[in-house]
Amino acid sequence: MRFGLSEDLAHAIVKRTMEVIPYNVNVMNNEGIIIASGDKSREGFLHKGALTAIQKKGIFEVTVETLAEKMGVNLPIYYGNEIIGVIGISGDPKEVRPLVYVIKVVAELIIEQQYALNKDLEDKLKLENFLREWCSVSREKLSERFVRRAEQRGINIDIPRVAVLMSGKRLGTTVMDSLKGYLHDDEYVIS
Repeated sequence: MRFGLSEDLAHAIVKRTMEVIPYNVNVMNNEGIIIASGDKSREGFLHKGALTAIQKKGIFEVTVETLAEKMGVNLPIYYGNEIIGVIGISGDPKEVRPLVYVIKVVAELIIEQQYALNKDLEDKLKLENFLREWCSVSREKLSERFVRRAEQRGINIDIPRVAVLMSGKRLGTTVMDSLKGYLHDDEYVIS
């Protein structure tokens, strides 16, 4: 599955890490473009050190500062086996090298957590769409595709069921979550 590094997530990584370390942090996408930085003026520009780190599939250090490059350390960020970006810390490589490894691990954990949350939300929405479709079609008109989707989800559509409709001003997420506590594994609730 292809997974990219969003600018919002990159900004969150920069913000959180710069709250605890006294160095500028950059996050580059998998093409070496700076998508988040403590130095906002650098965003949107190509970062040559990041490109080198991507090509090397490993750490790249800039030990001499030039007009085009700042001293620092760049390390690829992975999701699975795929490079999705690069973390860079500006500063003397001897000082920032240990930090870049810690920030890389933290960034990868944040990315994995975000992916898991997105996947859970996507699965929930797919289930809700499936249940809405099921409610709107008579038993005789269920397609083979629909039956296969039910089987893939582990839903036995042959069990006799009763739909219960509730309405009211106070029905919201909290009520829906409360109702889920009373349901069996083969029972469902949707709003």
